[in-house]
Amino acid sequence: MRIERDEVFDLFRKWETERSLLLCTLGFPFFAAKFNGRIAKLTSVELRLVSDDSEFAMTFRPDMEFYYQDVRNTPEESHLFECGVGILFSGDKGKPATERDHIGLTEVKETQTEIDRLTVIRLRASMRLRASYRPAGRRAFSILIASTGD
Repeated sequence: MRIERDEVFDLFRKWETERSLLLCTLGFPFFAAKFNGRIAKLTSVELRLVSDDSEFAMTFRPDMEFYYQDVRNTPEESHLFECGVGILFSGDKGKPATERDHIGLTEVKETQTEIDRLTVIRLRASMRLRASYRPAGRRAFSILIASTGD
């Protein structure tokens, strides 16, 4: 179902606020890619996704068409995904849908266990800093700085 730009931005803002995990798929005649990430930046001109090992930035263009997708079209994947947005380019209108350049962003269902694990990892990363130092001619030593949460 085709949706307007303001509707897609409402969904992007929801995903940004909720820190939703998104499956990003890119399909172009000369390459295809897929990765998971979260919205790190959303403005009226740009969307930026980041993951542990990748970053994706997209500038919004006037020739983009937005399509809402939900699991009613793919019930066999309903346990994996919530809903998504397909982005097509109007310059490709003469091509069959399967041959058009596209970007897909789909919300991935995360279990509470996965969310708790990611929260613990983030907390550990934000609470500790380990530094090593080796003065000239001396033995190296390490310093562990940990936050007490106060």
